[in-house]
Amino acid sequence: MMAKEYGQRPSSLMEIEDPFTAYCFDEVCHMYYQNAHDAKGKLKWNLIAWDDKKKGNNEDLMEFIVKHSKK
Repeated sequence: MMAKEYGQRPSSLMEIEDPFTAYCFDEVCHMYYQNAHDAKGKLKWNLIAWDDKKKGNNEDLMEFIVKHSKK
């Protein structure tokens, strides 16, 4: 996934400094990545059942992370 593609963990790409928060973020990224594969191992992001049908974007994600991170 991103770690393979970019040679670093997703939390590093997001510049998450707190070790525990970084670990949790990396675990969630890995979980979503695993859940997005069909029985044949092909990547299909539409397999993920989102809690909310509202479409978001990267800016929404960043606002959520900032809002919920410890300062």
